[in-house]
Amino acid sequence: MNTITLICQGCGRPFTLAQSDYDRMLDENITTPRFCSIQCAFHGWDRQAVWFGRYRRDAGDQKG
Repeated sequence: MNTITLICQGCGRPFTLAQSDYDRMLDENITTPRFCSIQCAFHGWDRQAVWFGRYRRDAGDQKG
């Protein structure tokens, strides 16, 4: 099974989906945001959280 890694548009964390599920979602509606959990979907899209999550991950990669 092929998987695809996406960035959650609610919290900024990476998460994986099956390629077939992702293709089905794109066929239904290409503009719908993708979230890692129901909680993130409930809170909605947070650009600042996505940016901060990416910043923290990049900083963690540079330490090692």
